[in-house]
Amino acid sequence: MTYLNALKERNTNKNTPQTPQTGRIKRNPKMGLGDIEIPMPDFSGLNSNLIESDNHTLIVKNYPAEMRPYEDEEGLVPGIFEEIPEVNIYKLFLSDFMDESGHGLHKVINRLQEASNEDRLELHIASYGGSFTEVVQIHNIVNTLYMNRCTTYLNNGYSGGAAAFCMGNERICYKHSTAMFHFFSGGERGKGSDMMAALTHSIDVISAYYRDTLSDFFSEEEMCLMINNGKEYWMDSTQMMNRGIATGIIIDGLYYSADKYFEKYDENGDIKASWIKAQAAAEKKLENQLKRAEKAIETKMLKAQKTQMKLVEDEAKAADLQKKKVEKAAKAKSKRDAVKEAKKAKDAKIDKTTEETKED
Repeated sequence: MTYLNALKERNTNKNTPQTPQTGRIKRNPKMGLGDIEIPMPDFSGLNSNLIESDNHTLIVKNYPAEMRPYEDEEGLVPGIFEEIPEVNIYKLFLSDFMDESGHGLHKVINRLQEASNEDRLELHIASYGGSFTEVVQIHNIVNTLYMNRCTTYLNNGYSGGAAAFCMGNERICYKHSTAMFHFFSGGERGKGSDMMAALTHSIDVISAYYRDTLSDFFSEEEMCLMINNGKEYWMDSTQMMNRGIATGIIIDGLYYSADKYFEKYDENGDIKASWIKAQAAAEKKLENQLKRAEKAIETKMLKAQKTQMKLVEDEAKAADLQKKKVEKAAKAKSKRDAVKEAKKAKDAKIDKTTEETKED
């Protein structure tokens, strides 16, 4: 599924005029991607618009506006069309956050700020972390312009890279994705009082950020161990989905929501025996349904054949009866004609005899 399919689930501009050649416009009121299949990353058309900084790359792909037949749960609705507005998909590939001082990052951020309310953001992350201030800069963009319209894809993310993964409302990992969460590393220089003030400020600010962004995934005890004791949390894709950090996973080209993944796979990533059993039962059920359907079709066909044969027989009987009626009518007519001819001959004979008598 591409994002254009996903756009069916989002609000569109209510003021869009009706288009005469396309009939009425039907709009779907759902917002976001919460209950639909998440699209696989679409990397086609990457040359559409590219901006690079020292460590990150932004690619913008445009999808023009279009009208398409409206489809509900029962299928296509004749005469009703749905407007899919023009949309840009911003694909931001994040590497390490190195506190870039060049203009490249400024260009990336400026381009991200040009998004409309229909545009979406994808963060593709392969990062060992880095500058907290740069991570927050990206977070502010997401939180300001792409609320409920940001999907993150994780290859590997450590420290700030892991924090960036949590920015998406949909967070998708891969089979071998890894993440590591820990409190910041760093230091200060200067007078003792200045270092103390700066370090205290950094601890307060970053602690608040962690509690604001990670409290849904870590208990209070775990947060304290991370912030106060320097504990690191290393995770694979299964562990991330267990905590809700990842909402889905892509395996062998197929997307699974976390719930669907755990229906099929166990904690070690092996297919569950219960799932295999359920699949076998489902296949058996389908096989039985197909057999019943085939039998029903066969029965229906036999019934139709019998009905057709009876119609043919009835038509043959009707034709035979009609033939007999015609033959009977023909015989009756022939008999009447014979009687008439006989009477006529008799009358002619009588007339002749009468004439001969008169002559005598």
